[in-house]
Amino acid sequence: MKLTEIKIKALKPKDKEYKVFDGDGLFLLVHPNGSKYWRLKYRFNGKENIFSIGIYPQTSLAEAREERFRLKKMIKEGINLNQQKKADKRIELAKEADSFKSVALEWHSKNSKKWTEEHAKKLKGWIEKDISPIIGSIQISELKSPDILAVVI
Repeated sequence: MKLTEIKIKALKPKDKEYKVFDGDGLFLLVHPNGSKYWRLKYRFNGKENIFSIGIYPQTSLAEAREERFRLKKMIKEGINLNQQKKADKRIELAKEADSFKSVALEWHSKNSKKWTEEHAKKLKGWIEKDISPIIGSIQISELKSPDILAVVI
């Protein structure tokens, strides 16, 4: 039986977590503390897997169903969702490691031994409070002159 917003809101926590299925692999996992998590159960290469979609109510029933549809298409294209999620996370971590902020903080830590404690503290403050909010997330390879000017001006 398909879920509705009314049925979801009426779900009460139990002593153990339990699942309430919507169909086509989508289910809501209800924890003893009352939190509700959207999950997708799928098979890839003959093995059963579970993929996290979101938390209810931040992810609504309609959004969860839309995401299920999108994810099922990915599975049909031969993409293992959990492996793809891990790969995406590795890429994101690599991007963060190559961001202006991470490179600037690495430069600071390597050179701070040469400076007075006060100077090192002042530079770190500039990096974290003045520069990083503006260009901290930009990849070093993508940093352009106008980006630097935005900080200086």
